[in-house]
Amino acid sequence: MSYGLCFWSERPEARLDPQTVYEGLLDGAEVEGLLHLSIDAYLQALANAFPAGTREPNGTSEWFVWEGSSSMFEVWWSAVHVLVIMRPLDEGNANRLIDLAAAFGAPLYDPQTGERFALPG
Repeated sequence: MSYGLCFWSERPEARLDPQTVYEGLLDGAEVEGLLHLSIDAYLQALANAFPAGTREPNGTSEWFVWEGSSSMFEVWWSAVHVLVIMRPLDEGNANRLIDLAAAFGAPLYDPQTGERFALPG
C-alpha cells in the first residue's frame, strides 16, 4: 500500500485550504499564495540523506527514487512543492523526509488524514 507526503511553503497571510492546494498541485495547476522552494538545494540534501537513491528521467520530467530492502519511495517536485510516495509507509524514512522538507521551510501535508502540520518552533 502506498502512502503520500506533500510539502510546500505558503505566504502566512494566504490561509489556503490544504486539500485544495494538494489537488491543484496534483493537477499541475499554479496555486496562488505558494512560495518557491530551493529545489536544487533540496534535491542535493535529499541525495545526501539517501545516497542510494537516484535521480532519473520520468517521461517529460524527472524524479528521485530510493529503494531499500523492505520499502521504497519516489519523489516528484515542482518549483513550489515536493510530493513523496512511499511503498509501504516506513515511519523512519518518513520522519527523515519530513525533517528534510521542514529544513527548507516546507511543512507536511498528509493527504491521508487531511492534516497540514506547522513547522517546528
